Amino acid sequence: MIFIHLHRDTLGRAVAFVQKTIHMKKSTLWIICFFLLQSFSGYSQVTQEQLQGDWIVVNITMADGSMVVNSGMDSSTYTMYSFINDTLQIKVMPKWGGYNEPDQKYKLRDSSIVCNVMTYKILYLSKDSLVIVDINDKIESSKRYHYQLVNRRRIIKTEQAKQQNTDTFMVTSKAIPLLKGNIFDPEYNKTNNVLINIAEISGVLYFDLIQQKIIVDIEHSKESEKGNLKFISFIENSFPYWDLNGFTNYAFIKAPFFFEIESSPIEPGPFSLIRHSLRFYPIINGVLPEPLPKVSRNNFLRSNTLFKKGIKLYKKDKLSEALSYFEKSYQLNPENLDALYNMGSIYFKLGDVNAACTCYLKLKNMGQKEAAEIYDQYCKEE
Repeated sequence: MIFIHLHRDTLGRAVAFVQKTIHMKKSTLWIICFFLLQSFSGYSQVTQEQLQGDWIVVNITMADGSMVVNSGMDSSTYTMYSFINDTLQIKVMPKWGGYNEPDQKYKLRDSSIVCNVMTYKILYLSKDSLVIVDINDKIESSKRYHYQLVNRRRIIKTEQAKQQNTDTFMVTSKAIPLLKGNIFDPEYNKTNNVLINIAEISGVLYFDLIQQKIIVDIEHSKESEKGNLKFISFIENSFPYWDLNGFTNYAFIKAPFFFEIESSPIEPGPFSLIRHSLRFYPIINGVLPEPLPKVSRNNFLRSNTLFKKGIKLYKKDKLSEALSYFEKSYQLNPENLDALYNMGSIYFKLGDVNAACTCYLKLKNMGQKEAAEIYDQYCKEE
């Protein structure tokens, strides 16, 4: 059997060390990161024109090099930042219809992108690459997210280089035509009847760039013939609403698709309002893109509330009570690594070394650099 333990003669040093690591922690990293960020602020002023366009997130890390839990980088989806004049759109891709985060107005200030609820410091910007860091003051410097983005135009060119000597481009996850707006909103697209309660339909869209039209080939449908014709007519008439820039050296774009609109009551009862759930996705290599499971909003908010209560109790030196709140916070939201860090710190202070090392081992296995240092220094396997 393997036991994880701490050498008893180092327990005092360990407790002193982890006392400094209760999150918020590592004041020296604050100073280092602050001056690093300040050094970048001196480079040439970024203009709104330089940011315009679509930027695809290709990598996310923390400032200290730790991995980001549930970043979405390993799933079949990705995030795209679209800068349109003074508006920032953050979209989960690839998809053509469904929920997106609300648009945000932004301003450029001292090489930073300042939005209503978020500020990003621009660390690097070129024609094809963008590196930004989330400078939320409530997150310590070492844990702030660094995003590496590549211009969608560059990605399309890279994908097209793999499909030469053909007049038909087969879409890939990061190289697909984009809709210019929500064609399913009657206020946006007044030329078509809005689709409501369309059952599951899948097939292939062929974008004819020469004739400037869309050909719809339905391969599977749970809809009636009338519903199929209504869907085909709607999509065929939507050609002007598609952004096909970057694909003009092909005659056709082939895009397998899945479409569905479900109507469901928002809450139980005969007088409930109806909500329409739209799914309109490309099918890539026979796979329908699905995001990684996320913590529910209710659990996320409850976890944060419990975490804050744990911090208050810790500051009052009520360690056992604080530990209980951090444990509940982590159970509700396993992505809240600060709660797991704090559990390990308190376990050390309470003398429960095995439990503390178990917490830090979990964090180490999730790619957390600081936890790995603590574990390697104070915990040992026999």
